[in-house]
Amino acid sequence: MVMITSPRFPFTRCGHISMKENALKISYDAFGINYIVFILEKDLQTLTGSRFAPPVPIHEIWQTLDGTVITQKIGYAHRPVSSNALVISTTTSDGDLVIPWSKLQQIVNRKRRSAPISRIKDKAIIPPRSPVPAHDIRNGLAQGF
Repeated sequence: MVMITSPRFPFTRCGHISMKENALKISYDAFGINYIVFILEKDLQTLTGSRFAPPVPIHEIWQTLDGTVITQKIGYAHRPVSSNALVISTTTSDGDLVIPWSKLQQIVNRKRRSAPISRIKDKAIIPPRSPVPAHDIRNGLAQGF
């Protein structure tokens, strides 16, 4: 996955989401590794069913050599107060992941196959704007009268 960055925007594309059966599949790159995690069906229904739903768990699922399926909770997803996005926080995501709520709804309703997901960049990296040089205000006032 190619990371798209821009100094103007506080987001970096890092992966995508899609439906896998009735669960939400979230695939993202962090720390040079591709991770695949899921929001399970019951939790997805809770999340999309109410604007004020509590955070739901994010699960990492893998299969051992003997065929045992292991599910591990590694984070949470929630809808922020603005309700305009889904925010995903995991121990492996290197920051919060976000997707607009409208795109999530399109994925869940199967009107769209997948959508990009972005990571919120560290705000310390974004340099502050340089101050505008001030002029002597007394000169301006003297000319105005």
